[in-house]
Amino acid sequence: MPARSVISITAFLMAALAGVAHAQDIPRLNLIIGFSPGGNYDATGRLYARHFNRFLPGNPVVIVQNMPGAGSVQATNHIYNIAPKDGSMLAIVDGAILFQALFGNPSAKYDPRQITWIGGRAPEFPQCAIMKADLPKSIEDARQKEYVLGAAVGTRTVNHPRMLNALIGTKFRLVTGFPGGAEITQAMEKGEVDGWCGWSWGSIKRRQISWLKEGRMVLLLQTALRKSPDLPDVPLALDFAKSDADRSVMQVAMADTEIATPMIGPPGMSPERVAQLRKSFEAMLADKDLLADANKVGIDIDPVSGETMRKTVEQIFALPPEIIERAKAINQ
Repeated sequence: MPARSVISITAFLMAALAGVAHAQDIPRLNLIIGFSPGGNYDATGRLYARHFNRFLPGNPVVIVQNMPGAGSVQATNHIYNIAPKDGSMLAIVDGAILFQALFGNPSAKYDPRQITWIGGRAPEFPQCAIMKADLPKSIEDARQKEYVLGAAVGTRTVNHPRMLNALIGTKFRLVTGFPGGAEITQAMEKGEVDGWCGWSWGSIKRRQISWLKEGRMVLLLQTALRKSPDLPDVPLALDFAKSDADRSVMQVAMADTEIATPMIGPPGMSPERVAQLRKSFEAMLADKDLLADANKVGIDIDPVSGETMRKTVEQIFALPPEIIERAKAINQ
């Protein structure tokens, strides 16, 4: 074959490959938020929408869509079963979605072990917060008196108070059916509920820190695996475990706090696309402009990698069946 023909074929192949690479750029990223507007998940998704495109090939337009339902189970089902596998549709959901599948909820039509975990902005430090005329002084008051808590089905706002009732003897009564945290805080302000458990400290700081400063609200417990550095004097729920077995069940119930506010994608994405999305996500969370924006709107950034999230999910599913079954029984 003449040299000129070889050169021509090589040039053609290089041009074709360049065209394929360009075609693989994401022209538009649909970012689904598994909760209603106004809450911490919504604020997180909209923060990403302002910055993520700068770190993605092709600088795609980012379109935010709220898809509330069953504590973001609906959004997770959509990502898992409907979303294209090219990275053009991702979601911000509640880490508690793993429990819906782990405990056999038939509405959870996904396997958390197959979900693509992109990463999270920070672990969460959920609180049990009460706002009432006669504020409780300690968790002992909640063992003696009933407090009415707002809750959103499928989230830690249900799981955590049920865990506390079963394992440390509180008398929380749940009012479920709230779409998200924004609606629960509105109900608190109107006196329709006394508070909620599972309210992230980051969200409290961003939205309702004045209630604490004014002495209108108290934090009874932290339902996390470790204390927030900001709250050294608020006890951990784990401190009240009555046995090692109870402690293990509590650790299962609160494991989602380490994979809080995850960005997820569908199963079956190419390893190259997953690596690219994770790299872009991590670069975004290290960017000075995003950090300044996050600080302005009161959102904590302490990144959790997608690989760390994936390993955490695998570890939870590998726990002894008796521990999982006991945790499941508490949440039924």
